[in-house]
Amino acid sequence: MQSDVPNNEKLDAELGTPPYSNRGAQNTEAHALRALVDWVSCTFTTVQDAHEIITLLDLPKDKFQEHENGKFGYKSHLRFGHIAIYFDGPIDAGVFLDISGQGCREYEAFGAKTWSQLFSDILPMKYNFTRLDVAVDDFKGALSVPTLKRKVREGAVRSRFKTSMEVRKTKVSDGSSTGETLYFGSAQSRIQIRFYDKLLEQVSKNKKLNEDVDHWTRVEVQLRKEHANAVALII
Repeated sequence: MQSDVPNNEKLDAELGTPPYSNRGAQNTEAHALRALVDWVSCTFTTVQDAHEIITLLDLPKDKFQEHENGKFGYKSHLRFGHIAIYFDGPIDAGVFLDISGQGCREYEAFGAKTWSQLFSDILPMKYNFTRLDVAVDDFKGALSVPTLKRKVREGAVRSRFKTSMEVRKTKVSDGSSTGETLYFGSAQSRIQIRFYDKLLEQVSKNKKLNEDVDHWTRVEVQLRKEHANAVALII
């Protein structure tokens, strides 16, 4: 049985992944707000051959390796980096495509289709998006997590969400902060919104950053079920 853990360093070298910067994708202007697709999970109930999904993605089939393990009731999967296609599941389960946030960046670096093109090709199929995350990266300073938290405490927020939650991660060794996140909605709900200091997170992980990055707040909207399908149609 082959390992389910991808060789990230080898993959990054192969993909030519750019360093983290406020340009991100190569065609993004400096100091701009950047919109992202940040997670895609979709079931194709009428597809039986997982290789059809590789064709749909317009990725080289020889990049995918087959693994004799799976999840969500599927027994096996094909994997390229953080892009996984699960198959051999229950009757009428079809195949399941799961692209993590890092996998989305890998797809953008290696795939020939835009997200709009991919979703347009999915629409004629029998599909169901079980999760779809979209995000905005702010490098301009329009959003600040401390300011957002203060606004919540001041009662200056109007939302359908009844409560919010603040999480701060701290290094035990020296007490330094490695990140802070403001949550609206739970991880199990059909909509969750997260605001966090992406710059602090990347620095704490010793990620390579361009010198011009001095602010990086990320807003992530995690959507499930009917909300995921609705946003896929919009995209």
